[in-house]
Amino acid sequence: MIDALAQRYSALPSKVLFEADTFDIHIINTATAWEQYQSEVAQAKAGKGNMPAPKVPVGKLQEMMDKVRNKDGD
Repeated sequence: MIDALAQRYSALPSKVLFEADTFDIHIINTATAWEQYQSEVAQAKAGKGNMPAPKVPVGKLQEMMDKVRNKDGD
């Protein structure tokens, strides 16, 4: 994680350790996930794999299931 932050910001790891905070960690996690998603989409479009499935949190999926079940019971 420190190495990825240092590379992204062109900073020494010691500077990242001294100055980075949890917001920086959140940003690097989001950016890395987005880059991975874009890579998977590009590979799928080139015929080298399947389109990536959306990453929906389990809690949100459960809410959607509960909503559908309650709607069917009305």
